Amino acid sequence: FYIRRQIMITTLIFDFGGVVTDSSNDAALHAFRQLGLQQPERWLDRYCQKGLFRQLEQGQIDDLQFVEQLSRLVGRPLSWSEVQRAWLAYMIDVPLYKLQALEQLRQRFRVVLLSNTNPFVMCWARSSDFGPQHRPLDSYFDRLYLSYQIGQCKPDPGIFQYVLEQEHLPAEQAIFIDDSLVNTQAAHALGLRVVCPQNNADWRMMLEKMLTEDTLSSVR
Repeated sequence: FYIRRQIMITTLIFDFGGVVTDSSNDAALHAFRQLGLQQPERWLDRYCQKGLFRQLEQGQIDDLQFVEQLSRLVGRPLSWSEVQRAWLAYMIDVPLYKLQALEQLRQRFRVVLLSNTNPFVMCWARSSDFGPQHRPLDSYFDRLYLSYQIGQCKPDPGIFQYVLEQEHLPAEQAIFIDDSLVNTQAAHALGLRVVCPQNNADWRMMLEKMLTEDTLSSVR
């Protein structure tokens, strides 16, 4: 026979670009072309970078090494602030309604961030320059898990396992919200429940629907 049981969700794990912020890969490609980088699409991707850019986001090189190596690629010396502006071209908006939703969710759940990101973006995001309320990203989350600090990038299973271990969290008690299908598939394979909104979409109704759903469990 069947009984209904409620999955006890305790923790929500959010992606950053395209979920918390609105992002544009095309804008970033244009910005790096403006720096002089030829065919930036060889390295830049909406969800997972390649080559030098991935090394930065995996913490294999730091921000100063990235500036030095990118300067060689473009054939002229670049400043740290020039490179940061190019990275921040990804971030086209920080919608207030999403930040307010995070604040409301924190009253009911533990809310953490898991992002493939780098020091250029986080230097901005973790400052008072972030968002319309001029509060750092940290103020909206219980903890930030950042790829360049962990040394792994989504969709590697290890980065999800790291978060679960750090949070002392069974996978079935978490929902992962990310606009990348590949990332959500990797998380789901480890037992997390997932929400995969479109890039820059309003995810509030999708998430609330999952939070209120019951799960049918078969019992003999």
